[in-house]
Amino acid sequence: IIIIITVTILPLASSLNTVTCNSAELSLIEVKENCFACFIRGQKIDDSSYVISDQRNESVRILVVESNKEVEFVPVNVTDVFPRLQIVKVYNCEVKKIITNNFIDLRELETLILSHNKIEDIEFQAFVHLFELRILDLSHNNIKILNEAVFQALESLVELDLSHNQIDKLGETFFQSLGNL
Repeated sequence: IIIIITVTILPLASSLNTVTCNSAELSLIEVKENCFACFIRGQKIDDSSYVISDQRNESVRILVVESNKEVEFVPVNVTDVFPRLQIVKVYNCEVKKIITNNFIDLRELETLILSHNKIEDIEFQAFVHLFELRILDLSHNNIKILNEAVFQALESLVELDLSHNQIDKLGETFFQSLGNL
């Protein structure tokens, strides 16, 4: 059973913007036993200070942020709140930059879909410690330059989609550390 948790943004008195999973909007889908999914739909995340306020939840294995032109950032504490994510899909949004803290230490992450955004910049260590990552989709973005070290630690990667970007040139050794591709 996958329990879908719809995420909504609640205004706080403090200056920090918060995204929360609203348990009143739970629905069940029979896919995997004891597997939860958290969806962020129709919410505005236009500042890098947005965080997910829910308590740590190791049962959430899927995070989906989709089809929202008001999402410009991935909440910075995703890994603290959902440390056992296996699938993250942030697609068809307006995300422009992937920072180191977005996905750090998601040791069980197997699939990361970041397609159809506006990504121009990926920080040097954005994918560090993603030892189980097998699929990385960065297609349909605005990537022009990629440092080959960005993918260096992704030894399990078997699929990398960089199509429909603005990459002019990749070095001869760019894919050398990606022996499974």
